[in-house]
Amino acid sequence: MMPYPAQYRYVRLLRSSGAGSGLRDACLKQTPLPNSQLTDAMAKEGFCDHHDHFENTTPNAEYKTCLEHAEKIGIGSSDYELITIS
Repeated sequence: MMPYPAQYRYVRLLRSSGAGSGLRDACLKQTPLPNSQLTDAMAKEGFCDHHDHFENTTPNAEYKTCLEHAEKIGIGSSDYELITIS
């Protein structure tokens, strides 16, 4: 397995009911990994940055709607506490 650069060596813990908003927010705060689908998309001519890693890789995805629906039907909550451990 290829080692990650130093900025990726940490652990993030989430206290959430499971809807995924906390994980999404933690991911969006990160710098994209080199040679990933996201950095490849960002390097393309005409790239439009939506300031959302998920939307930048799959602009037609409806992941926010899915998270909202999951919360609405009681699968999880967007109310969470993100604890960062370095």
